[in-house]
Amino acid sequence: MMSTKYLEAFGLEGKDVWVIGGAGYLGQATVELLQSAGAKVLCIDIEDRSRNFIESLLENSNLSAASLNTRDIERSKHFVLEQLSNRGVPDGLIDLSYASTAKGFDELSAEEFDEVNHGGITASFILGREVGNAMKTK
Repeated sequence: MMSTKYLEAFGLEGKDVWVIGGAGYLGQATVELLQSAGAKVLCIDIEDRSRNFIESLLENSNLSAASLNTRDIERSKHFVLEQLSNRGVPDGLIDLSYASTAKGFDELSAEEFDEVNHGGITASFILGREVGNAMKTK
């Protein structure tokens, strides 16, 4: 655990931060660090991963979970509007989502390559733009 002095240097007390991919390996550490620094964290991941992760933590008063598959662009836009309505504009957004395939280079079709790029690049762009435009007004 980091020292209190180090965590206070972040200045995140009461700040609202959304972490996409928050239940993944890197995401869990990020969520725990943000919580330790006093942030209010929205942990976002696919299916029930966020809820299961948050329930596993001993102290989770500043944590909430949400489910989102960022590959669904229209759902992502709707999700952002819902969260803005419920939580207000966040102070930060951390996007750790990604898309991949287990196929090798020679086995990968153009359609599969496009799907991976959509999940890893386009979906992150759309979500970041939606949240970023809201943050500009804060």
